[in-house]
Amino acid sequence: MILVIVLVVGQSQSIDISDAAFLAPSPVGGEVALVSRDGVLYRWSPENALVRVADSVLAWGVSWSPDGSAIAFVRNGRISIARNDKLTWSSQRFARPGYPAWLGGDLVYTGDGSLFIGEQSFNGFSLVATVSPNPSTREIAYTDIEGKYLLIFNPSSGETDTVFSDPEGLALFAPQWSPDGKLLVICRAGPGFWIWSPQKREPRLISPGEAPSWSPDGRRLVYQVSKDDGHNILSSELYILDIASGRSEKLPGKPDRLMPRFGADAVFYLTIEGGAGFLRID
Repeated sequence: MILVIVLVVGQSQSIDISDAAFLAPSPVGGEVALVSRDGVLYRWSPENALVRVADSVLAWGVSWSPDGSAIAFVRNGRISIARNDKLTWSSQRFARPGYPAWLGGDLVYTGDGSLFIGEQSFNGFSLVATVSPNPSTREIAYTDIEGKYLLIFNPSSGETDTVFSDPEGLALFAPQWSPDGKLLVICRAGPGFWIWSPQKREPRLISPGEAPSWSPDGRRLVYQVSKDDGHNILSSELYILDIASGRSEKLPGKPDRLMPRFGADAVFYLTIEGGAGFLRID
């Protein structure tokens, strides 16, 4: 039996920004957080266009709360939260802050050797940049300082499980649990990315491919396949992978789209020139 991915894709639409460096769609749809190349954080929606939220923001790791009411980000060495376009909370200042994520209503982040889950802290997490909390088990996926290993920390037991390393010795980074907590995708410093199952414990390499992002139902991944000259990206196409069948389909549009991110009903992306846009996906 041949399995076929059926996608209904709308026309590509642009977002009125010319210097975008990072974007994060709201999990409830309708809004996008955008960071410009000079560190200005904006909130965008079709109704309100760009609304300035904060400046001096690091252009990676901007994270929406699950209910879409808050945005977490790194600013001036602090983990900060904005609600209704106003700063409402900031952590102590860190020499080395990691990027924030959410576990239900709890903010999860690292800083100066500690992991924080809400008000609770754990030691032994020096220089961890990216963490991914499992929405079902509350386990925290992360990579070590050099990216040699994928590790999973259980905050209930305090134990850490070393899961795997890249067979080619490439650095691993930016793990992301699927929304149902059943699979983990991990980027690597080379062609392709890994998909890992806690049940099978055997990683599967998807190559070529970069910058994967889960769909809200966990059934698909969107990712980019790019070409470069060793310094600059020359072209980049977007693909959607169906997890069940293992088949990928290229999305229509110009070969200039980067860093795709699934929203509630669309795939959002940046462009090589610094623009941003989205495709409606059903």
